[in-house]
Amino acid sequence: MQFEHWLGGKRMMNAVELRALLHYEPEIGIFTWRVKPNRRIAAGTVAGHVRADDGYISIQIGGVPYFAHRLAWLYMSGNWSIADIDHRDTVRSNNAFANLREAAEFPNQQNLRKATRRSSTGVLGVSAAGRGYRASVRVNGKNHYSTTFLTIGAAYSAYVSMKRILHAGCTL
Repeated sequence: MQFEHWLGGKRMMNAVELRALLHYEPEIGIFTWRVKPNRRIAAGTVAGHVRADDGYISIQIGGVPYFAHRLAWLYMSGNWSIADIDHRDTVRSNNAFANLREAAEFPNQQNLRKATRRSSTGVLGVSAAGRGYRASVRVNGKNHYSTTFLTIGAAYSAYVSMKRILHAGCTL
């Protein structure tokens, strides 16, 4: 059964409408136009563009921009996801269906691959501790720390091990 989906007071398309406009190749994650969407774009052309600011692919349909990963979910499942759509490999332009999964915001935020600018060591999950380094993983608002290691590499290995145990959605 198709349910209408609304965003900001505007009705969003359903899967039937999407499938009439675009063709999706789930193995490679590419959309192509089934129809000629405007005078500059021909049917059969790859749809969308990579956004320079964040790397996501955006496809404009009827003047409304949509993220390609959300369209892929709608195309394959028949429904808009109420959760976030996560890229398993963290590559925002890889919209192969096998690479997509529904994820609550919290597990999706656990998919960091590199340290933030605030990191004192420049290594994800590792901080200085006295004369050494330790790993930390945050779960449910509480930090879990490893023992202290002499090298950043050893602390990072501990971080990866801890993360795989404590974060169900871990992709490291």
